[in-house]
Amino acid sequence: MAVVKILVEGYSRNFDNKVEAVGTIALIISKQNKIIVDTGNPSDSDLIIEKLKENGLKSEDINYVVNTHTHLDHIGCNGLFPKASFIDAYGSVVKGNVFEFFKEECVIDEEVKVITTPGHCIHDICVLVKTEKGV
Repeated sequence: MAVVKILVEGYSRNFDNKVEAVGTIALIISKQNKIIVDTGNPSDSDLIIEKLKENGLKSEDINYVVNTHTHLDHIGCNGLFPKASFIDAYGSVVKGNVFEFFKEECVIDEEVKVITTPGHCIHDICVLVKTEKGV
């Protein structure tokens, strides 16, 4: 069964007519793949590399990056994962310069799939993971 680890816990705070926002960054380790869900703000690169290292991984080890939607606090460090395929909320799976498309779901492997869902953006996706505790 796959394992889900929260690398960075997200939050949003309002202050002085500004918002401080950090998107949650998750790591999924399935039998076949290592997957990052959302890549945080552009300023989060060192933190992500540190958290991957704590889990015995490098950015090159990641097979898939899932961007649940396209706000900057969710896509800011996509460039850290040069070998990954990217799945976005617009129904695209991109590897290098090759695009594939899905409508309602994208099966990554037998333990992980992505589905389109309502959210706080016009396009959002969720990741369903089979774990020992259930989906």
